[in-house]
Amino acid sequence: MEAESTSPEPNLLQQFLSHDAHPVFQVAKYLIFGVVTVAVHMTVFYLLASGSLFPALDNSLVDGQPISDALRARNSTINNGIAWFFGNATAYTLNVLWVFKPGRHNKATEMALFTLVNLIAFLGGLFGGPLLIKLLGVSTHLSQGTYVLSSMIVNFVCRKFFIFKG
Repeated sequence: MEAESTSPEPNLLQQFLSHDAHPVFQVAKYLIFGVVTVAVHMTVFYLLASGSLFPALDNSLVDGQPISDALRARNSTINNGIAWFFGNATAYTLNVLWVFKPGRHNKATEMALFTLVNLIAFLGGLFGGPLLIKLLGVSTHLSQGTYVLSSMIVNFVCRKFFIFKG
């Protein structure tokens, strides 16, 4: 009688490192690397927002005077625009290496679709955040939080089902 050849179940680390990971591991990796991407974006944003070129923090001063909500909103938009490029590059690299299985499209199309989806999600947050600041006077920190949450959801769904192989 011939023994059946069964391959051993991958351990947790192998599951985590695999492109063919169980969906639970894929979401976990997406969230972990999403935190890294957000950290890159926010680091660039807050470095710019706390500086003198495009001050955008709630307590920012220009010539010793507090900046207006309109100027804070404008500078917040500029700073997010600059930070987006750094976050997009980080997100693409981490998603291809660790989260999703590339190959549904050729590399150029994949990168273009990734950037387009990320840009659409970014623009929603980019315009929504300043509106929250201008219309409701919410803090810069809360407006950044709404941007992150909405972008995260849109990006995961589009990346998983339209850009990568799953």
